[in-house]
Amino acid sequence: GRAVLIVTSTTVATSPLQPAPPPVTVAAAPRGKRIGTTASPFASVVAVAPNAPLLADDVKAASIIFVADPVSTETAAALREQALAGKTIVAVPKKSDAATAAMLGGLLGRDSVRIGEARAANYAMLSEIDFQHPLFAPFADPRYSDFTKIHFWKFRKLDVTTVPAARIVAKFDTGDPALVEVPVG
Repeated sequence: GRAVLIVTSTTVATSPLQPAPPPVTVAAAPRGKRIGTTASPFASVVAVAPNAPLLADDVKAASIIFVADPVSTETAAALREQALAGKTIVAVPKKSDAATAAMLGGLLGRDSVRIGEARAANYAMLSEIDFQHPLFAPFADPRYSDFTKIHFWKFRKLDVTTVPAARIVAKFDTGDPALVEVPVG
């Protein structure tokens, strides 16, 4: 299977589509160590705490890296180097604080970006999805392209004007970007 690296301070659960090994708990992780792994027929997942240095073997093995919590300037720079070398880095920020804005800026080679909490009247749904993008292409068939059952009660709003070359792949029905792709290098 493929390897996935997740930088987070919370529990990492497995997909409901796969047999469920115990979730990887990372909240009480020792500094500087790999804090947990889980495997399935689809992927092996390695979770590390945001304050822990990335282990070279974990980064090398990962086909994709998810970052949920702010990381140090050094870690953001190391992740940016990985992106420049061709790795896919996916930022899924849990907060919209200054540390998150600085981390996103570091990943993108900027000082910072503007990010805030979005406010939806009740909930938001995906709209204006680019089904030509590789992420959504498998759902282009009308039998699979109905995303109206997926609701978002909380999400972060990225000001894409602070991110040159940002491409909005999907928007929320509020008009806010839901998924933004930013090439680096």
